[in-house]
Amino acid sequence: MGFLLSGVLSDYKESERMPGELAAGLGGAFLDWFYKSETTNALVERLDELTVHFAALEPWAQANLIADTTTALLCLGLVLIRIDPFYEAIFLSGLITFLLVFLRTLIRDLDNPFGYYERASGEDV
Repeated sequence: MGFLLSGVLSDYKESERMPGELAAGLGGAFLDWFYKSETTNALVERLDELTVHFAALEPWAQANLIADTTTALLCLGLVLIRIDPFYEAIFLSGLITFLLVFLRTLIRDLDNPFGYYERASGEDV
């Protein structure tokens, strides 16, 4: 989880530059559109071409599935393990489960720095 969190934090820092880079890359197209030398349909088609590139990145960004699976298996293992005395087992299992779920929630929130439209998102660029 620590490695995943450190990777997400560096991605979060890099994501602050993305809007500017996208604007710079598409700036000429928007200027042409503003000056009526390019049609709206042509501009939308150029924007749609980005979807293919973003979809190609998706298979390389599936680390959250591994983290979710690991968290679920560890929490299930903590529930099924037998530790005596019972009250200490409940406390320790609950504490570890809380920390794992909290860390996973933090990673999920930091993993989508442009989630300003989501109600539960707290950390946004």
